[in-house]
Amino acid sequence: MIRSWRSLLLTGWLTLAVSFFATSCDDGASRGGRAEASRPAQGSKLAQVSDYDHFRSIVQASKGRLVLFEFYADWCGPCRLLEPILEDLAREFDERISVYKVDIDAHRDLARDVGVRGVPYVLLVRDGKSVHSLMGLHPKNEYRGAVEEFSP
Repeated sequence: MIRSWRSLLLTGWLTLAVSFFATSCDDGASRGGRAEASRPAQGSKLAQVSDYDHFRSIVQASKGRLVLFEFYADWCGPCRLLEPILEDLAREFDERISVYKVDIDAHRDLARDVGVRGVPYVLLVRDGKSVHSLMGLHPKNEYRGAVEEFSP
């Protein structure tokens, strides 16, 4: 039986939509768990947040220094693309910023309390307060501009 052009078009769009959402950043639970936690490469300028108390102590100690937190997931492709950008910024602004990574799968409560709705999520903190955030992957210049604007 020959299908109508409308059903062909609808089937094509549904196939495209399903393939798009299958490769986007979701919560990881639909794939039966989470991947192993990533470890910073040798010589990395990105430190890992170990727990909720560690996060709070970093925020409280941010007096006079900009702290950048990247909320990420190992299964998130855009998060993997953001990591080298943050490495470059950490090296470029070494004296002005500290950069930390927060695994949302390991620290779900922290991510929820901060207000993370999607990853990657970058939170800038200075003097114990959130000053700026970016959700999703952006060009390097947007991250650089935010660091220049909010760092001392």
